[in-house]
Amino acid sequence: MKSAKLVGRVGGLAVGLGIGSAMAAMPWVAFADLTADAASSIDLGGLALPAGADSAASSFDFSNMSLSIDGMTLFHDGTATATSGTGDFAFADGAGSIANATGGAGNTAIAEGAGAGSTADGGTGDFASASGVDSFANANGTSDYASATGYESEANSFVNSNTTVIANGANSSVVIDENNDLGIADGTNASAATLGTNDVAAAFGSDSSASVLEGNDDVAAASGANSVAEVELGNTDVASAFGDGSNASIGDASNSIAAALGDGQSASEAFGVGLTDIEPSSLAAIFDPSLAAGSVDATLLTEFLGLL
Repeated sequence: MKSAKLVGRVGGLAVGLGIGSAMAAMPWVAFADLTADAASSIDLGGLALPAGADSAASSFDFSNMSLSIDGMTLFHDGTATATSGTGDFAFADGAGSIANATGGAGNTAIAEGAGAGSTADGGTGDFASASGVDSFANANGTSDYASATGYESEANSFVNSNTTVIANGANSSVVIDENNDLGIADGTNASAATLGTNDVAAAFGSDSSASVLEGNDDVAAASGANSVAEVELGNTDVASAFGDGSNASIGDASNSIAAALGDGQSASEAFGVGLTDIEPSSLAAIFDPSLAAGSVDATLLTEFLGLL
């Protein structure tokens, strides 16, 4: 959302610099439609100044700013660096920030914050946004989306296609190295990683971790402080850990489920096909806190399963 709003802010800046018409012709403007509020805040086609553009522009660090569109440097001051190729957009704001959008058409790189870095250079239609001191976002494929928000946060999508990586929180980290994957790390020190295809790794909570090490069509989802969900090998597996300190893991298995539902619960499947381990094993114990330590609220469980 912040990146989409920034598109509107840069739009206002562009009008002030007299380059609004050039920006309106760039393919990256479509990224402003990623959120509804972005669509309502800017109309580059009509060169309409977005609401609050005057106050938004005043928040820029003009002493360390660089803007490059379609291979041309339109504004540069201080130690910020922005580089774009034909049909690309790059914007860096902050001391030592770097934004690089090259290697294909329709790429967008945005870096906000001292030492922030963003790269969209592996193919076409990539979007990378880094927001926060020493944050980093890399979209290095085709139609990839990478967003890192927070101090030293990192979102990495390597040479692949149609991947989404979102890191939100100080020292959060997401790494994806295959196609059609989704990785989310939301929380301080949260981490997520996938090395297969059509996989989902999602970690919510401080020091949470979700990973798919190998295999396809797998889901690893962790929610809660220090929760861990991991799929090591196999295909079409689901490992879900819901609760502080919960742990769910699947080894060399396929079409299997491991679900740890509650604080401190642990579930695992090591080897086989079509295996299921749900802890606690009694549904009554899962939904009624008086029956088992670490049981969870039914409403929260329903919301969590809706993420899968």
